[in-house]
Amino acid sequence: MNRLWRDQLHAERTRWFVGRDRERKRFQEALQSGKGPIFYVFGPPGIGKTTLLRLWQSIAEEHGLAALFIDGRFLDPRTDAFLEVVGQALGISPGYRVLQTLSQRSEPLALFLDTFEALQPLENWLLETFLPHLPLCTWVAIGSRHPPSLAWRADPGWRALVEVFPLRNLTPREGEEYLRQRGIPEPYHRPLLHLTWGHPLALVLAADLVAQQPNRPPPAELPPHLVQTLLHLFLAELPTPAYRETLEASALVRWLTEPLLAEILGKEESAQLFEWLQRLSFIEAGPPGLRPHDLVREILLADLRWRNPERYQTLHRRAHAYYARRLRELPEPAQIELLIDFIYLHREHPLLRPFFAELRLRWSDEESLFLDRPEPMEYGELLAMIARHEGETSAAIADHWFQQQPEGIMVVRSQHLRIAGLLAVLRLEAISPEERKRDPAIAAALAYLERHAPLRPGERALYFRFWMDREVYQALSPAQSLIGVQMVRMCLTTPSLAFSFFPCADPAFWAPVFGYAEIPRLPEADFEIDGRHYGVYGQDWRATPIPLWLARLGEKEAALVPDAEIPKPPEPIVVLNLPEFRKAVRQALRDLHRPDHLKANPLAYSRLVLTQTGPSASAEQRGTALKALLLEAARRLQTDPKTAKHYQVLHATYIEPLGTQEQAAERLDLPISTYRRYLKTALDQITAWLWEQELKY
Repeated sequence: MNRLWRDQLHAERTRWFVGRDRERKRFQEALQSGKGPIFYVFGPPGIGKTTLLRLWQSIAEEHGLAALFIDGRFLDPRTDAFLEVVGQALGISPGYRVLQTLSQRSEPLALFLDTFEALQPLENWLLETFLPHLPLCTWVAIGSRHPPSLAWRADPGWRALVEVFPLRNLTPREGEEYLRQRGIPEPYHRPLLHLTWGHPLALVLAADLVAQQPNRPPPAELPPHLVQTLLHLFLAELPTPAYRETLEASALVRWLTEPLLAEILGKEESAQLFEWLQRLSFIEAGPPGLRPHDLVREILLADLRWRNPERYQTLHRRAHAYYARRLRELPEPAQIELLIDFIYLHREHPLLRPFFAELRLRWSDEESLFLDRPEPMEYGELLAMIARHEGETSAAIADHWFQQQPEGIMVVRSQHLRIAGLLAVLRLEAISPEERKRDPAIAAALAYLERHAPLRPGERALYFRFWMDREVYQALSPAQSLIGVQMVRMCLTTPSLAFSFFPCADPAFWAPVFGYAEIPRLPEADFEIDGRHYGVYGQDWRATPIPLWLARLGEKEAALVPDAEIPKPPEPIVVLNLPEFRKAVRQALRDLHRPDHLKANPLAYSRLVLTQTGPSASAEQRGTALKALLLEAARRLQTDPKTAKHYQVLHATYIEPLGTQEQAAERLDLPISTYRRYLKTALDQITAWLWEQELKY
């Protein structure tokens, strides 16, 4: 018997097919059992729905079944047209007799309906009329971009008879198997899987690219012609530019919510756009919001950065501003998730991209990690972890701190409650002179503060003393990423935080991350334990206020240029102690109506003022902001009945001067001693409020 091209086609499809083991096995089991459900496969474009249906068709034919494959793209979605196609394929006369003949058929039949979304106008008819008339010896498999509609899910009958298979990307193992079959050299495997996220069609196209140019190094990014090919695959014709902007916004952020979309787009119809986005086949909905398929995200951003970099920067800055504002408003549990979203914005910076890529390859969607407080009975397990990675001396030091500051100990747990990592944070201002001698790390840090950045009354300093993954210590891991998020959260939310220290067993490895964050290396704070050297990074948050630090990070990522091209703040921030601060307040009040003097006041370069103006403000803008802060502090006295009399004296002395103090006291009908006592009280109250703001930022 002559071999047919159909046989050769089946052989080639089987040869190149990888993955989908569950789906393949389940279909074979159904055929062998003689009965099966209706198989419903769905997923985004290019994910392999048609490939799987074709494989099932080949398996059905191997079992001796007649197989009918209908692609909704090439069919007019009318009942008569549909029946005509079925009838012609099976040799049945057109019209109503097709259904009658099918219902009486005794020979097994496999029916495959691909691109089912194009048959949407026929869905009710198919459910109510066509499918119920098929004999039980008919196997039906459906492929669609969309999951089963409400019509399938609401009917208890269909719900029991349909088996749903959501298709996802190939796993790294499956992707490597495909590349090996294609003869792609091993050095290309990881870069191609990174670029394509294991998306089957993208992986095929990327493998073709390498096969055509075998002597070129692995590509660092998808070339523009591949981006455009894939973009066209995912994006149908969009009604207005707002719909494309909505897609771009979803690609930029980790999870998109309706309020975030409204902030990014600045459009009133954000609710309508959000609902439209939710219906797209390549959009995943979860408790945090919506997110696009990983490959869709990458190609949308690649296209946007190439096509309209200014728009990319605008969207990025709006998302950054939203996160920065919300971080101050949310309670602690929600801050963690929002911080992860915030850090996600920075994944494309050249310095951080390798770290995010490594974490992405290591992360497992099936593994859920969370921060928790350890039980005292678990301290032994934590100390053993420290001893294994840092030695017995470090474990003994940790044991002391666990007893003295247990509130600073946190663990990362897996979904099975197993400890996957540790973070132990110390409050340096609470450590006594005797305790500092126990720990070389703390002794070096406190000595550094005393020499270079003494803590002012009420200020705090954090030392992230022990931080590690259970298995890989301070290397990259999912647990380590959550530890890093917690470190950032504590820096952002600890009241009156002046300084933070980050010790590293391998400071060179972490240099790109800390360099990007503009957290400097502090060799004077380095220390040794058991012959092992630890390098320390640290940040004076008084000189770099959190709002300005966040703004700097946002500019770095949105600019898409090397750090060297990002302008630095023109002036350093002045850190004043309380006596210096008090003196500066009094001088500023004397110069309240002398702008040239006010802009030169040390307070104009404090974080109190620069948090209001931004680091790039001119001297005149800083002086104006300082005057506004002084007047605001004065108004607080005016609105409180207990301090209103103090405000009157302050007003007569500095805001609208009535001459000398003696003249002002006479105009206010106050003895000069009372006048001066009220003035001193007013100055103390204003200074106290401004000092509180200085420490708070």
